[in-house]
Amino acid sequence: MEEGLATNGRSEDLQVVEKEKYVSLKRRFICLQEEHHKLLSAHQNSRKQIAQLKRKKKFLLQKLESVLRTDRKLSDESETETEASEEEVEVEKPVKKKKEVDPLAPKRPPNPFMIYCRENRARIREANSDAPMSELTKLLSDEWNRLGPEDKKVYADLHGAEKERYQSEMHDYLSTQQKQ
Repeated sequence: MEEGLATNGRSEDLQVVEKEKYVSLKRRFICLQEEHHKLLSAHQNSRKQIAQLKRKKKFLLQKLESVLRTDRKLSDESETETEASEEEVEVEKPVKKKKEVDPLAPKRPPNPFMIYCRENRARIREANSDAPMSELTKLLSDEWNRLGPEDKKVYADLHGAEKERYQSEMHDYLSTQQKQ
């Protein structure tokens, strides 16, 4: 009989434990349902906002097209008026002259980033042989941005040396130009 009571006591303990598990699972289920409803609500609000944005976009595109049509009409009318006025009076428009660059003049020094690129481009090209030049430049730029100030100072010092070289060459060049 004592064995029956012991097993009955264990089954009551199991029932209590299972009831506690059930209660905690039910609470968790209720919390999950609430979160689900919140997410559904947020999703529906997002869809409404997207629909509103699409309507606004359509409206703005239509408005832009109408403005462009009126601008074209105005420009067509003004072109016909301008053609008539140009026939009466011919006015020469000034042409911008490009500044002539002497091929014998020294080239300006590269900035520190360009010096870094010049020294590291071959290494990056080997690692990314199929990448276009723009991608290589982006990779070099990313590496440059990750460099610390002391690493960048090396290239700034190289830039300073290049700048001094350029200034001395430019001084020599200008002095020879003045003599001629």
